[in-house]
Amino acid sequence: MDVLDQLESDEGYKKSNGILVFLCNLALPGSVQLYYQKYLQAAGFLGTFLVLSLIIVFVELGPILLYSCIGIMLSFSLFAAIVAVIQRTKTPIDAPNLLLWTLVAILLRIGIPYLAKGFLISKTVTAPTASMAPTILPGELIRMENKEFKRGSVVMFERADLGTGDRYLSRVVGLPGEHIRFDDIDEFIDGKLADHSYEVFQTYVIESSQPDITFNSVKLQYEGQIYSRDGYQYVSQISDSTAQYISTQVGCDSIWERPFVTYELEESILNTTIPYKGMTVVINDSTAHIYAKLISLEQGYYTGSSRDDKLETTERYSAYTFQKDYVFVTSDNRGVAQDSRHYNCIPVEDIISVATYIVVSDTNERIGKSLEN
Repeated sequence: MDVLDQLESDEGYKKSNGILVFLCNLALPGSVQLYYQKYLQAAGFLGTFLVLSLIIVFVELGPILLYSCIGIMLSFSLFAAIVAVIQRTKTPIDAPNLLLWTLVAILLRIGIPYLAKGFLISKTVTAPTASMAPTILPGELIRMENKEFKRGSVVMFERADLGTGDRYLSRVVGLPGEHIRFDDIDEFIDGKLADHSYEVFQTYVIESSQPDITFNSVKLQYEGQIYSRDGYQYVSQISDSTAQYISTQVGCDSIWERPFVTYELEESILNTTIPYKGMTVVINDSTAHIYAKLISLEQGYYTGSSRDDKLETTERYSAYTFQKDYVFVTSDNRGVAQDSRHYNCIPVEDIISVATYIVVSDTNERIGKSLEN
């Protein structure tokens, strides 16, 4: 039965259902006034709602301002809903179905921020793994922005070589045209050791006659990961500062850094020039091993086999001019996570958004932490 048929009738008019009126204006402030053809009031409510929505969507706000705007938005919506109930009046029988009107208002409330943004990308993402530890810990909710990245930015991107649509978080360490070289976990850009403010995880071996105390101390730093334990020995992913903390403040029998394992990496891309659009490279056995994957992806014959892609590339080209700009990305947890050291550079066009700060964390001190380098 039509909802309006259930309402009180009076000479061709029916009084609006109070519950629907409340829900309609709660979902989209001003929609009930528009339904009643009170256009001036509708413009005021809708205009205020749109301004608040655009501020939340477009303006890069810190956590305090963001939560304040969201609180104002919710309070304003509740106020608009109460006003609509107070103003509830009789409407013509031939007025649009109020239930349908309410459903449309709810859909618009959900869709307006995304339509205004121009793409259906959430403003937050949950870190699924420890690949960016200690900067970002598993399970933390990260605020993402559609903005320009720079060296040191933590970015979300898709990997074209996988074609799964999955998204990843990594840090941009090398820009188009730069020469990058790795020595263990340190990167050198155009021959100079990269200077950055963030910490990275390294692999440390810890020997302690009191392993439980050592383990708890690592955890107290909110970043340590114990990967294996053999008697009194741990293999841990921790930062230099945590290693120093354990050594000087907690105490252990011995602690040392284990050399970075490179046999699982593409060693040829640990010392290479990052391609840029218009860059031409001579193709031979040595360069094809470095660039074959990127070329095969650009040209659409990628097989997933480095051997086959290298063979195909050397047969097709004596020289190749790249059609895209690329960046080199790494994880902060460099001892265990995969990044461009394993699967090569990524196209700039595959970068979706930039991480700005931590929204939610199990550790209160980390909430609101800036991720912009």
